[in-house]
Amino acid sequence: MLFRSDAIAAGAMPAEDLDRQTAATLWAFPDGAVSGRAAEVLGPPPAADREPLVAAYRASLPEKGDAEAGRGIFRRQCVACHRVEGEGRETGPALAAVKARGPEAMLLSILDPNREVLPAYHAHAAVTADGRVVTGIVVARSDASVTLRTADGADVTLPLADLETLADTKRSLMPEGFEKTIDARGMADLVAYLMSAQ
Repeated sequence: MLFRSDAIAAGAMPAEDLDRQTAATLWAFPDGAVSGRAAEVLGPPPAADREPLVAAYRASLPEKGDAEAGRGIFRRQCVACHRVEGEGRETGPALAAVKARGPEAMLLSILDPNREVLPAYHAHAAVTADGRVVTGIVVARSDASVTLRTADGADVTLPLADLETLADTKRSLMPEGFEKTIDARGMADLVAYLMSAQ
């Protein structure tokens, strides 16, 4: 079976073409052969202990963010999975519950998405007989098939007979590593927007 990490190792696929969600799925895959191969080819996964990162961001956040700038960040980075003020998809959990717990909880949910994951939002990883990996939350299941909603909002129905494995990763569909695309100023802006959104 040719996994995407094998394709990268063979030079058939550039490493930068592998999105963060697929990389996170491979690193956390319950089958040690898959997760080990991913670490070998892609390098080590992000640190499991996210607290030092959260503390560093917390310490460097500006006192007040710009909600309008944060709206732009939300539109670029978050609408694939979250819906706020009529924009985006409802693949991930509603952010209203996080908002009710305050800006600190919002920061934690962004930087450490696996700290608290409701079972309904556990990412499941399916590997087909031809080596394709599909990751998403289970939105439908029958005796013959399973439908996964992927991070881009697409529903993918897979016949169970075509699957080699289907595993609950017990992790969020939102991959770790958001800090690589947003600095402290941007984080303050995004949190300000999410806390002010109606």
